[in-house]
Amino acid sequence: MNSLRLDPCSRQSLANRSPKKDVGCVARKEMTTEKRAKYQEKMEAQLKEWGAKIEGLKARAEKASVDAQIQYHEQIEVLRTKYAAAEGKFSEFKTAGGHA
Repeated sequence: MNSLRLDPCSRQSLANRSPKKDVGCVARKEMTTEKRAKYQEKMEAQLKEWGAKIEGLKARAEKASVDAQIQYHEQIEVLRTKYAAAEGKFSEFKTAGGHA
């Protein structure tokens, strides 16, 4: 027999639920949403910081010697690739909503 996987909060029939359990389920869901929002804020700040560091390296590269500029630009490209990957993962996280 196929059994459906249900959220722990929805396993009992409505008639058999106690009010205390319903309140607990709501609190857990809200806490998950709260944690998700905090994580999202933290990641947005981290991405912003990384973007600023990349821009700082670009500014230093402009003032550096030709040899140093080559090294800076190589580092910047590596960082841009990593930044883009992190930004892509974060974008997936945001679009996944609470279903991840």
